[in-house]
Amino acid sequence: MNDAATNTDTGGTPADDEAARWQAARQLGRDHPRWVVIWLARASEYRAYALFRTRATVLAAPTPQELASEMERIEQAAPAWGTARPRLNRSYVGLAAFIALSWDFVV
Repeated sequence: MNDAATNTDTGGTPADDEAARWQAARQLGRDHPRWVVIWLARASEYRAYALFRTRATVLAAPTPQELASEMERIEQAAPAWGTARPRLNRSYVGLAAFIALSWDFVV
């Protein structure tokens, strides 16, 4: 079985591994609501798309921990929710929604 938190394969089926990675991406997105997070299987990495203005609008990492660390670093440098009205980067929101919906049809 795959441990999504450490991204280590322990012998589960490929479908189980993918499901665990998508679950880790969903959890990361819930933990960081200013980001859309996906698992990109072909690149074997997690990607996060910022929903606020920042220089680093797209982040990528092989593990959820590494991505969370980068997201937190960017969030600390960006204005807080209450100090400036965040501007949604709608192109990334649409892309992430399209990928999420497409994934449901593949599974």
